[in-house]
Amino acid sequence: MKLIIQKGEKVSSLQQAFQEQYPYLKLAFQAVRNPTAVQAHLDVQYPGKQEPGPNFNFARKGQIDISPSRKVADLQRDLYKKFGLHAHLYRKSGKLWIETSLTTDWSLERQNKEGEIYSLPPVEKSLEERMEDTRLDAE
Repeated sequence: MKLIIQKGEKVSSLQQAFQEQYPYLKLAFQAVRNPTAVQAHLDVQYPGKQEPGPNFNFARKGQIDISPSRKVADLQRDLYKKFGLHAHLYRKSGKLWIETSLTTDWSLERQNKEGEIYSLPPVEKSLEERMEDTRLDAE
């Protein structure tokens, strides 16, 4: 699977194309004003409809591999090297989006599956099943 980036493309279309493949994952981007600055944490996150600024380097087209086996860290590295994009990947967890900064060695498929698992409504057990669970816990 490839994520195709066209010259002059908006961030929102890139995010949408990624989320069509991985519905429980979301890409967000930051542009570093000064990569050597101590206050790099003050980077500005671009909203989805804003045209990429010069830091995004969308002056050229290209593609990024988003195969299920790709690791998050590899995707982030490629987006930075090829397009100057500082990407953050978020995984759905219920109604929240959590950053995957501690699991960048996981594959996109694993991240998406984890998001799906934690976003599904809980399965209600019957009264008999709950009583059985309580009985087993007491033993």
